[in-house]
Amino acid sequence: MPQMETASWFYVMSCVWGLTILVIMPETERRKERINQALKKTPKNSTESKAHFWMWSWR
Repeated sequence: MPQMETASWFYVMSCVWGLTILVIMPETERRKERINQALKKTPKNSTESKAHFWMWSWR
């Protein structure tokens, strides 16, 4: 019985991972674009702008 449980759990987890990757991949592409745009806007050496930029890009 424990072996069956592990197999089904693994199957469920792989399904979840597949769905997550399908959802995340386009998101990261969009995020890269936003990051590039933000990098053009923000001054590079200012720490405050970097922190603000990370908070903004992860929203």
